[in-house]
Amino acid sequence: MSVRWFLDNFPDRACSPPLRDSYNALVEGLYQDIRDFIVMHYLLSNREDTGFWRAARHDLAMPDPLREKLALWRHKMPSATDCPSQLSLFTEWSFIYVLYGKHYFDGVAFPIEDALADDDFDQFTQWIDQHRASLLY
Repeated sequence: MSVRWFLDNFPDRACSPPLRDSYNALVEGLYQDIRDFIVMHYLLSNREDTGFWRAARHDLAMPDPLREKLALWRHKMPSATDCPSQLSLFTEWSFIYVLYGKHYFDGVAFPIEDALADDDFDQFTQWIDQHRASLLY
């Protein structure tokens, strides 16, 4: 992404200040997104078996944008409106997968869960399994 942005912001050798500032802002945002995504992995680690993992969970500073997102996601699932930038490497699904793997949603009840009956969901997953099996063979 940064190479594409570089080519977009520096079409010639002039390196004008507005183009430089635009590029630097884009790359800074990208690095902050990557930092937050990595920090989230460590802060929500399921491990406590070594000093490294204990320090990762308890001593690592949480960036404010990540703190705000995690607070929001205790009340609703991550959605596209929470990750609106087309400039990010991570979509709401990136966060959902990690947060489920880290058991972040354990014990959290989302009202939307009641919109689908368990039997209907079971039928849907069986249908998915059948179609997946037919694709594999």
